[in-house]
Amino acid sequence: EVTHIENGVKFQFDALKIMFSSGNNKERIRYLREVNAHDEVVVDMFAGVGYFSVPLAMSDASRRPRHIHCIEKNPVSFQYLSRNLALNGVSDHTTAILGDNREVGAGLLGVCDRVLMGYLPTAA
Repeated sequence: EVTHIENGVKFQFDALKIMFSSGNNKERIRYLREVNAHDEVVVDMFAGVGYFSVPLAMSDASRRPRHIHCIEKNPVSFQYLSRNLALNGVSDHTTAILGDNREVGAGLLGVCDRVLMGYLPTAA
């Protein structure tokens, strides 16, 4: 188990059990410093260990969402997601949800202002 720290955000995970994509570093920094989701309700459909949810939840109060729903299907990743939300002090405005987006996401239809679905560098 390791703790990876980037830009003040702590990510704990077991590199033998789950992957951590260091290649999304620039996008995680952008979520922390630039994305304006002030007072929005956000759903992160493929939350993993909190790659994008945690930096967004830690953003400056003037850009921070009201709430982030973090959905993760992998039980091991979900454990680290829950831990990382607490570790970074953002549990008060985030909810970790274990399950398949197709099943648990339906309850969030019409509730969210923004949906995160991962990052594909070629889509930018």
